Amino acid sequence: MSSCLQQQRPGRRVAARVGRPRSGFRLAGISVALLATLGGCKTVRDFLIPPASVQHARLRSSNERDRAALILRNANFGDGQKGMVAIGRGTILGVGSEAEVAHLIGPGTKLRDVRSGWLSPGFVDSHVHLDGMAMIRDGIDLRAIKDRTELKKRLAEAAERRAFGSWLWAFGASKSLIDSLSADRLDELVPGLPVWVSAADGHEAVLSRELLGLFRGSAKGAVVGTEGRLSGTQARAAWRLLEAPSRARIKPLLLRAMREIGALGYTTVHSLGVSMDLLKMLIDLENTGRLHTRCLLYLDADSQRVRKWVQAYTARLRNRTKRRDRFEPIQLLGDGGRLVKVVGLKLWLDGSLRARTAALTSNYADAPIKGALHHDDDDIASTLALADAAGLQLALHAIGDAAVAQVARVLRATKRPAGALPVRIEHAQIVSPSTLAALRGLPLVCAIQPLHERDDKSFARARLGDQRMSWAYRAASLAEVCTVTSGSDAPVSVSDPWQMWRYLAGGKRTDGGSSSEVMTAQAAFETLAVDTLAGRPLTVRVGAPADLILWSAKPTLDGPAPKPLLTIIDGETVQIDGSLPPPRVAPSVPRQ
Repeated sequence: MSSCLQQQRPGRRVAARVGRPRSGFRLAGISVALLATLGGCKTVRDFLIPPASVQHARLRSSNERDRAALILRNANFGDGQKGMVAIGRGTILGVGSEAEVAHLIGPGTKLRDVRSGWLSPGFVDSHVHLDGMAMIRDGIDLRAIKDRTELKKRLAEAAERRAFGSWLWAFGASKSLIDSLSADRLDELVPGLPVWVSAADGHEAVLSRELLGLFRGSAKGAVVGTEGRLSGTQARAAWRLLEAPSRARIKPLLLRAMREIGALGYTTVHSLGVSMDLLKMLIDLENTGRLHTRCLLYLDADSQRVRKWVQAYTARLRNRTKRRDRFEPIQLLGDGGRLVKVVGLKLWLDGSLRARTAALTSNYADAPIKGALHHDDDDIASTLALADAAGLQLALHAIGDAAVAQVARVLRATKRPAGALPVRIEHAQIVSPSTLAALRGLPLVCAIQPLHERDDKSFARARLGDQRMSWAYRAASLAEVCTVTSGSDAPVSVSDPWQMWRYLAGGKRTDGGSSSEVMTAQAAFETLAVDTLAGRPLTVRVGAPADLILWSAKPTLDGPAPKPLLTIIDGETVQIDGSLPPPRVAPSVPRQ
């Protein structure tokens, strides 16, 4: 033993000296010489040429890493496809017959028979506002309120609750109700109540006199002279300055919203215009094991706090890329979560059609105004450069034809780095034929809200007139020039994938929508599960993320909506229906 130890010491010094050999030949020569010199030392010999038992162990370890953790047997998916789907390390490892995936079965692989259902990629609601979805569950829902008498009753019922600390939020007021209110009128209805009354589209608000009094110091400038009536960028600026809801109160509401989303078959949501406070809450929910849905977040690019963080993040990233390290967008806090990710920035280019703040190229048909663009071309280009430098995706809120045309103009004029992520257009509600042509060939994802056409029927034609109405609520024609993804804009509209699918694939025709924009059932279905960072639909294929839903039946346009039986996110089962048989575990294979 002592003789061998004495032989190893010089070997270590030799290894240290040849850490940076001038050539591979020199290193090989030294290794051979070392073997010849130390041939009698088993320890060194085994290090340089591992014995067969060690080589076999390493091979087994490598093979076990390649095994599937779960195999779905007798899966029905796509258009009449059947087979096995092997899942491991958050990815689909194999799709095919039992013989084709047999090599992926190892000791401990779970085998689950799913012949009773129909398998699809997990759905993605590509446009929600998680803070609003949480708050409306304990706020004042005004979507069914018709006049001030009903409003007074609802406000009085909520006056003692004060769910969000020092003020109340009321959401969903109709345009006529919003137009009839002012700060003084709200105080007449319920004196002394600090309340924010928001329009159904979230782009207009009326604040009570009591709430206006809560803005102090520099924040007071955001509401001075408004008489409590706010819209567009002014409303968003005032919202940011209000005292944030307490985390202790909003977290349970956020979890309720996420559970309801998961029950609909969504495995991923994209939350737009996210604040730093909401980001921290979601990270905490994931870190404590209470979150079971992917949350891809687009931070509010109009917030100076967000911009400062992105600039600091980019500076840190620059130091990493000097070493040619590849990176992916990470969380603001912690080491980067499995479910919660910051993936982009959102910038508002205009307002809404309901409020007549969407930017049009000519006046509204029912008012001598045409809305306004919130940012000039240089602002958009600089924000796009900021997003590109951080590896983030830029989402641009553009509803009016002038705003969508601005997106096309800026992208045509901007030189972007290779590998930059496609830009998202949020809503793209009114797209002129010339702008549609200008969008062709650009790296774009168009995130549409199919149910907005149905929800806007009562006022859209009056706002736009017949010609522009023929340009509005596009779907099929947009899909010819960009990848289209469907989102709900919840809580503005209902988050329901089957309603969106049926509307795109036929409801546009039967509900009085633009029949020329009806999509095929397959094309409409593909909009429900899109990887917007890659700009392509998700499918059940090898290499795709293991985010899957097993449905009670294959969907039909005229049948009942199927129910989720099994939900798999990142390869892990997060929700299961009791009607499914339990999985069995593959037997251990004797080691050779």
